[in-house]
Amino acid sequence: MSADSVVAIAWDALKSYAVVPIKRRIDYVISSKSFANSLREESQNLEKKAERVHEAAEAARKNLRNFYREFTEWEASAKKALKEARDLLGDFEKASKTCCYGTLPNPKCRYQFSREAEGKIEVIKRLAQKCSEFRELNDICFSAIAPCQKIRETENNNED
Repeated sequence: MSADSVVAIAWDALKSYAVVPIKRRIDYVISSKSFANSLREESQNLEKKAERVHEAAEAARKNLRNFYREFTEWEASAKKALKEARDLLGDFEKASKTCCYGTLPNPKCRYQFSREAEGKIEVIKRLAQKCSEFRELNDICFSAIAPCQKIRETENNNED
């Protein structure tokens, strides 16, 4: 085994166990604004998709249709994720103005924000992708006997 191969193996091990994790943490601190922009962009994308689906849901409610459980769970998750993203972005805006030591930004604050934003971005992307399954009214709800129809049918049966 030559000295070059030993050095190459040692460098690969050092790089994978020390350099890459340190670089990732530094990227979180340096790239906090790009994480904020990505979070804002993905949130807007999900909001547009959720608004489109919400209009279909309103039409279903007016027609007294029952929603699939999968849709109601998605709707609740989307609302929660969008609220958390807005809160996180609001906190970042406040922190951008206040979390500084003199003229230098607080790296801990930026690191924490970037980590949380990265997680939220992934959640929002998954929710937006899941939203593409809800293309039309029949994808979010099904037609069942409405409660008022059941009452009428029961009354008609009792009169007989």
